[in-house]
Order: sequence, then C-alpha cells, then structure tokens
Amino acid sequence: MASAPVTTAAATSAEDGAILSCCVSGSIWDEGEPTGRVEKIGGVECYVAASSNPQSTTYIVLLSDIFGIKLPNIRLVADRFASKGFNVVVPDILNGDALDPEHIEPVMELTQGILHAATKTMRAISLLPSLVAFTMRHGDASTLPIIRAVAADLRAAPRSATKLGAVGYCFGGRPAIVLSATAEAAATAPVFDAFAVAHPSGLKIPTEFDAVSVPGLVCLAEDDMGLPPARAAQLKKLFTDPGQRPGKPAVQVKEYAGTRHGYAVRAKLSDEVARKARDQTLEDMAEFFTKALVVS
Repeated sequence: MASAPVTTAAATSAEDGAILSCCVSGSIWDEGEPTGRVEKIGGVECYVAASSNPQSTTYIVLLSDIFGIKLPNIRLVADRFASKGFNVVVPDILNGDALDPEHIEPVMELTQGILHAATKTMRAISLLPSLVAFTMRHGDASTLPIIRAVAADLRAAPRSATKLGAVGYCFGGRPAIVLSATAEAAATAPVFDAFAVAHPSGLKIPTEFDAVSVPGLVCLAEDDMGLPPARAAQLKKLFTDPGQRPGKPAVQVKEYAGTRHGYAVRAKLSDEVARKARDQTLEDMAEFFTKALVVS
C-alpha cells in the first residue's frame, strides 16, 4: 500500500505512535485463570468481575491499555478489584481492534537491551506503523461513546449503580480523566464519580485537567516516555498547588520508584520492584475508591 502524504495530523500521529512504543513493553502474566465472565453491557462486549460483596452497588469501569480486554493481565486486575468489594466492568473500548499481544515480548526485549542494536532498530521500525495506525483509529470519537454507553447502562436498572468510578491504564488513562470532567459548554456532568489512572498516555496538560470535577488519583511511573520529567512536574504542580484549581476536588499524584511505563498492568513478574509497585498501586487505588465512592 502506498504511503499517504505526510500532513500535520499524520505527523502528530507519528509522534503519538513513537510515544506508544513504550506502551507495549512488559509481559503477559501467568498468575492463574481470570474468574469473571464476558457479557454485553450497553451493547458493548465487557469482561465482568462481580464484587466479593453481593450487596454492592458500587461499580468500577476499568479502561484497558492497547491490548484490550482479552489480555489475561487486565482481567486479573479486574478480579483483584472485585475482591476488594467493587463490581468491575472492563468494556472493549477498542471494539475488537486491540493490538496483538505478540508485540509485548519483542518490545520487552528492545527495552531491556537483549537484542543486537541492528535487530532492535529493525523491530522498532516494523512496529511503529501498527502503533501509528492504531492511534489514528482510536480517537475520542471512537472510544468515548463506547464508555458513555456502558456507564449509562450501569446507572440504569437492573444494575442501578449508585457510584461509578473509572480506572484507566496507559491508553485507557486519558478517557478516564476526560470523562471525569464537567463539560461546561455542553452543560454535561462528569460520567464518573471518581477516577484513578496509572501511567496515562496522550495527556494534554493542563487543558484536559482544568474541568476535572471529581476526586482523582494519578499514579506515575518514574521512567515514562509518554510523560517525561518536565511534563510530570507540570502535572504534579497542577494538583499540589492550591492556586491551580481553586474550588475543585483534590486529585492525588503518586510516583512509584524504580518503575517504567506499563508497570501497573504489564509488570514483568520476575522484576521484584515492578511487581511490588504493581501490587501497591492496586492497593492504593482500592483504598482511594473506598473513600471516594463510599463503597456500599
């Protein structure tokens, strides 16, 4: 297929694709079989993990990275949140178009310096077109209506969710934040009552945070190509300086030492630092939601 002329939009997508290359590092977990089920909610295929508390009407919508809902990792994370007392729904925000998990191991080798330099270069070049194309297919116009449909269904009978939180990892982090904002121009309330994200990608700082109107928790990796130190510092200032968001609910920012982008959902299990940080991040998120959503 002939290459399309490079336009400003295409160049931006290429830049996003380069950043997304760090979104495919890590490993596939083998920590047991997921115990949830797959069903349609709001017309969207979802992985559902029921709360350990059968009386709970608190739901978490878990927004995946670019590997979607079939990767064991995201399902195991959902199961762990369910064990903390939340009903968890993982919608297919990629509409069956997730990146093939076969990309995970090669890029893990790239980032860990296992391969010869020339081989690394060739693999990186071969991967980039897939990432750029993915970015162009899955913008807000594609993902946000899917999430809104699922959230609306959860709020309605028979589930009748009384509280709705959002968790977003990597690619799923940005929509979790965007849908936690009040759209003043359209006079629409936020979709979620609270949000927590880990190593979110594609953020527009500070513009996308200006309208965030619910409590939040942002978990950062220490080493993140998608959120380099200068932008991470900008994000921290935005939420720690009281003058930045007067009258808005608190958003906590935590950074996990020794971690790289993707650790919370694709940590290499043999890496003790990454594995412990993954576990601590989930505990911190669960504790945050227990307070922010008042689990019932």
